[in-house]
Amino acid sequence: MKRITYQSSDAMGNMVQRVFIGENEEFQRYIEQNNLYIYSIKEETVKIEKGKFKHKDFRDFLEEFLYLSKSGMPIDQSLKNLHKVSSKVETKFFIDRILAGIKDGTSFSLSLEKAFSEVNYKADSLVKSLIAIGEEIGELDQSIERALEHMKYQEEITSQISQAIRYPIFLLGMSVTMVFFVFWFVVPKFSAMFTPEEFERLPSLSYAILSVGKSLDGNMGFVLLGFLSLVGLVWFSIKKNKHFWFGLVSRIDFFNQLMLKIELSYIFRSLGVMLEGGLKIDKALARVIPLINHYELKNLFTIARDEIRKGEKLSNIFFDSDVIAPNIASLISVGENSANLEKIFLSVGDKLGKEFNVHVKKILSLLEPLIIIFVGMVIAVIVVSIMLAVVSLTDLTEM
Repeated sequence: MKRITYQSSDAMGNMVQRVFIGENEEFQRYIEQNNLYIYSIKEETVKIEKGKFKHKDFRDFLEEFLYLSKSGMPIDQSLKNLHKVSSKVETKFFIDRILAGIKDGTSFSLSLEKAFSEVNYKADSLVKSLIAIGEEIGELDQSIERALEHMKYQEEITSQISQAIRYPIFLLGMSVTMVFFVFWFVVPKFSAMFTPEEFERLPSLSYAILSVGKSLDGNMGFVLLGFLSLVGLVWFSIKKNKHFWFGLVSRIDFFNQLMLKIELSYIFRSLGVMLEGGLKIDKALARVIPLINHYELKNLFTIARDEIRKGEKLSNIFFDSDVIAPNIASLISVGENSANLEKIFLSVGDKLGKEFNVHVKKILSLLEPLIIIFVGMVIAVIVVSIMLAVVSLTDLTEM
């Protein structure tokens, strides 16, 4: 992609300087379409790096596009206007790729999909589905509104969890730093007070703690490097093998229940949004199944999709399941009988999301004092071991 800075004369004959983002062929077409007389051109190659086009950029684009579209402006004209006013290179390129697809006769949703791949942005599958459905049934504006609501809901959940875990992570980091500091600077100084013969006659606790301090004294750099490498390796493994770690943690019943709540919250909200968009329940289930991580839930909703196509009610399938709580199945039944299933889905999704947040906050509120108690116990053991060593040194001196 090129960033082309050019000088030309406008309709009044005035000299203007502007920037065009795109390829040379597109710039040539732009010149011809606008009858521009170019005086000078400066061309630069712009590389779109992975991660530069962010979630916020896409959300802002959708909000601005929706505003223009609801005002009655055609899709291509809305995109051109957004391209002109956008100040971020990545966003300009993203819009340019959508425009290129539309000019070639591709639908808006498919052009959007191609633009995602070119800016290395992984969009939410539900958002893409909603936009495609809305375009298909002629309700693109309403579908984008629902997609934005879904994105904001996801952001709220993520933000609440992020805010809740910040302090425990900070506390844990400070605790680890404190323990390293004590073993690196304090304990070795006491170890140096003893001769090898005296060191061997120390109490077991003092001998163990001071031995660790002596070992770390000359190798702390390697220990820190190893510790940071281990943390980095675990973090990388979690990001690359999410399904493995998800399955491992879900074997613990308490965490399994938490994961069920957040997964069901996402599933029910997704189903509600898609039903509001005009999609039938079996097709909505077919679209949401690939997004499910939990094995039991994926299996349940796959069975539900197949049974619904045979004429079975979703609530009956849920009543026979051990995964879905009876009260949720009852609410689904009410929604089916009152023809308000989409509202029930959204309501249940919100309820489960709030319950998940409450449980996470409770866990973290218990985690904070546990970290403090653990660090206090470690420091207490170190202090006691040093005091025993000092008393032992006094006894050895008197002898």
